[in-house]
Amino acid sequence: MTQLNVTFDTPVCTVKVFATKVGISERTIERMVDEGRIPILPKKIKGERTLINLIALSQSALDLYQPPKPRGPRGRSQAA
Repeated sequence: MTQLNVTFDTPVCTVKVFATKVGISERTIERMVDEGRIPILPKKIKGERTLINLIALSQSALDLYQPPKPRGPRGRSQAA
């Protein structure tokens, strides 16, 4: 069984910081949030800053992770 370790310096980050870390534009990140592909903390006040929930995002990625299947030895053709 494969074991993965994930560590965070913080459990959440802003769209701007996340976009910088993953190399995607802020607009693309916002679109992915709107589509539900990136989890955020619930907002309690209109206009509140969007915070990406890194814990939930990592758990989702881990749930989708499938370790590579072991490969058997390759058969070699033998010259007669």
